[in-house]
Amino acid sequence: MLSNKRKRDLEDMFFLDDTPPDRLDEEELDYWAMLSQQWNQALSDIYQKISQQDNLRDKTQ
Repeated sequence: MLSNKRKRDLEDMFFLDDTPPDRLDEEELDYWAMLSQQWNQALSDIYQKISQQDNLRDKTQ
């Protein structure tokens, strides 16, 4: 199980450069993949909300 410190280190690396470091073990790679999935979902949610707002604005004009 990854320590909280290691998770924070991986999160810091993820947001600095979304390319995983060369030397990660399987558990670290799994955590990296989970961060990537969460980030992509968050971006998708933001995009959908912006699109919905744009569509509502277009209908009221």
